[in-house]
Amino acid sequence: SFLSSPTLRVRICPPHPEAEEKLYTVHRSLLKAHTNLLNGVKPRETSLTLGPTTSPAAFEAVLEFLYTHSYALPAEYEAANGHGGKETPSPILAAAMQGAIGVWGKPAAIHDHHSASRNISSYQSELFPDLRNGYSTLAVEAEGQAAASSPSPLPPLSPTFSSHEPVLAEKPALVLKRSTPTSRLAAHLDVYALARLYAVGKLISVSLANIKQEVVASPEILHELVRVVYGTKHKNEELRAFVVGIVQEHWERLKKEKVIEVLLKEGGEFVLDVFSKIRGF
Repeated sequence: SFLSSPTLRVRICPPHPEAEEKLYTVHRSLLKAHTNLLNGVKPRETSLTLGPTTSPAAFEAVLEFLYTHSYALPAEYEAANGHGGKETPSPILAAAMQGAIGVWGKPAAIHDHHSASRNISSYQSELFPDLRNGYSTLAVEAEGQAAASSPSPLPPLSPTFSSHEPVLAEKPALVLKRSTPTSRLAAHLDVYALARLYAVGKLISVSLANIKQEVVASPEILHELVRVVYGTKHKNEELRAFVVGIVQEHWERLKKEKVIEVLLKEGGEFVLDVFSKIRGF
């Protein structure tokens, strides 16, 4: 099972010095089997650093998909006074961010601090084979004599403080933010971009299905999708064909929407691609 395989520490560089650094502990065998993230990473390396342009939310969706074969956009919270709050990660991501994901089902390591404190060398002399054992015995006896001769420390005096009312910092109340179709579309596009970058084939299909579901449910975001897909310098033929396919499949419904009228007035390559696919356009 991949849960028993070695782990790798993945770090996302913060975009600026004040930003919070993101750390994750992930099983190497999972990354090797389903992504290209370990290409160029040596077997003995224990960490991997991703660039500051990597979206932490999208990367967490990739991790969630690798472990559960599905992903959900995290719930976002904000303080009642309007300041942004932290997202709540899934249990999988919480374990990964706490470094506990690599030790599931394993007992905690046992450390002999008493033996470690003696710092006894493992070297054994060929001429004097009893030297190391003798040193070990002497060291133990010396520790025992020192412990017996030293007086027991006195307990510290309890300080006295003047009575006062405790002042507790009031925690801001967090309220759940309502995501919008546009924000969900942007999030799914980020997941698609990372899935394509890391060669996670199944996640590419899942993220595209989620994008399609958002567009069908909220046709007005088609304008934003077209802007993102057709407004880049580097053509993504796969994504362009996907967008045209949505319009082609749901043309009878979409042609009545205001967004189609706006896109027709703007013209461009999108209109030409749709015109070549739909009869009577």
